[in-house]
Amino acid sequence: MINKEFRRKYSLQQCKKQGQGGQGKILTAVNLESGSTVIVKKIVNDASGIAACAWRERQALSSLSHQNIIKLLDSYCEGNSTLLILEKCEVDLSVLLQAVRISGQFSVGNRHYLLQSIFSALSYIHEQGFVHRDIKLSNVLLMRDSTPKLADFGLSVKNPLGLPLSDAGSKFYKAPELLLNSKIKGREGDLFAAGMLALHLLLNCDDEEVTVYDLIAQEQTDHSAGQIINILSQLLGTPKREELAHINDMYFQTYFSEHVEGKLSQILLQFEASEVEAKIITGLIKWDPMQRMSADECCKLLQNVQTEQIDVAKILNIKKAHEEEKEQIAPPMQVQELNMNDLDAPLAGLDQSTDFCTSLFKSGLL
Repeated sequence: MINKEFRRKYSLQQCKKQGQGGQGKILTAVNLESGSTVIVKKIVNDASGIAACAWRERQALSSLSHQNIIKLLDSYCEGNSTLLILEKCEVDLSVLLQAVRISGQFSVGNRHYLLQSIFSALSYIHEQGFVHRDIKLSNVLLMRDSTPKLADFGLSVKNPLGLPLSDAGSKFYKAPELLLNSKIKGREGDLFAAGMLALHLLLNCDDEEVTVYDLIAQEQTDHSAGQIINILSQLLGTPKREELAHINDMYFQTYFSEHVEGKLSQILLQFEASEVEAKIITGLIKWDPMQRMSADECCKLLQNVQTEQIDVAKILNIKKAHEEEKEQIAPPMQVQELNMNDLDAPLAGLDQSTDFCTSLFKSGLL
């Protein structure tokens, strides 16, 4: 059934598909009153009514108000779908990183700027009793003026008492206790994921084409939970039993029978992490959830750092020009998967966008 109020306010004639989100279709539309462009997130209802992810997102965004959290402007029911009307952002951080690699990488100031905004939003969310449960690059959106916005609250829950929560989120950002089937107080999972996001930024990984786990494992694959735990051991070193006291002995003996030295400190040194970045990454990417820094502690570390705003339009224009140039030079070719075993080959002739993939392997650290 058509929602007349929605149709009067927004032009479907000027509405076009923007993408496919984790829980629904993402479209753009024009507000007929203001002329502004907005995002329409269309989520199909389930058999019992409004889908859980739509209800969670609507409840969270209706309760939260922060300069670095995407704004919910309206919500409607139409037919068998829920429509969430959100402010228009330009690009997500994963796509922007892919564009940045064409001409180089984010500066230290750029990374500080992003982390300031992300941890400011996360600290506020936790203060309000919410847990996001899906922190990752693609859920950080940037406005055209470069303001970062944390988005996609479809998995979020209000959990002021810190009760144990079930598994959720992207496996490449999941805390080890979640991968090992242990329920935890959800904000600790958010904090580990935020640490992984900071590491992705430092290593110039977009989490779509190449993830941190791809680099450390020296292969690009759809890693299983067990493989991710083994790779985390290479990154952090073998955990002490007390660091994972909340998991059972069988899991611990299965995954951590051999001692491994961690390489995280060497990687941070090689990639010239700032002092603050190093403190945040090592303070969040920890085996023991109770030992992770809080989002507020991260905010305090970032208070007086040098920052540099990101020229989103310039980066996207460079990406567009690069793609047009490639189309003119060569006919379309079938895309082949990256063979990580080839990354030991000499770098001569490689495109700059692949250099970051080889640096860890060439160093001999991995």
